[in-house]
Amino acid sequence: MYGGQAIKKGVTKDQLVEFGKQKQKDIRPDVVEFLEFLKAKNVKAIVITAAPDVVAREICSPLIKKELLKKEMIYSSDTVFEDNKLKKINLLIGNEKFEIIKLFSKLERSSPKEVCHIGDGLADFLALKECGLGIGMLTNPNRGTQRLIKAFTKVHFKTWKEILKYFSEHLEFFE
Repeated sequence: MYGGQAIKKGVTKDQLVEFGKQKQKDIRPDVVEFLEFLKAKNVKAIVITAAPDVVAREICSPLIKKELLKKEMIYSSDTVFEDNKLKKINLLIGNEKFEIIKLFSKLERSSPKEVCHIGDGLADFLALKECGLGIGMLTNPNRGTQRLIKAFTKVHFKTWKEILKYFSEHLEFFE
């Protein structure tokens, strides 16, 4: 399941790539503005998503072309294809998200306490709790998940515009 849509065995790689291309239109201008802000402040951004890798790469490709993300900084669920048909998705789960953050921190010679994680779902809870700054996105349609996100985070917002405003007012976290 990704974005509320079931992805079934047997779907072709080309169909998943096309799905990712269609989802590019869902990249909102405020997300681009947020990534531009991070780049201007020399803050690295990584994407950790449960989306299948071929879909995630396709969705993020316009952001890579604008040099707002690096393709090697996109972590997603691995897909296994056989004869161009989906055989299996190795789903990226919550504890793996935090393991990626720990690895990233180690490579950057920092710690997870120096990382800001922005998350909107159950798989984000560990990272939201353990990172130095956990920001909850209240975009998940499940009200129970929204309540939990509020409980696990000190700050939570509904839009990327609100997050950008918060970041610009709290730059000391990144210094």
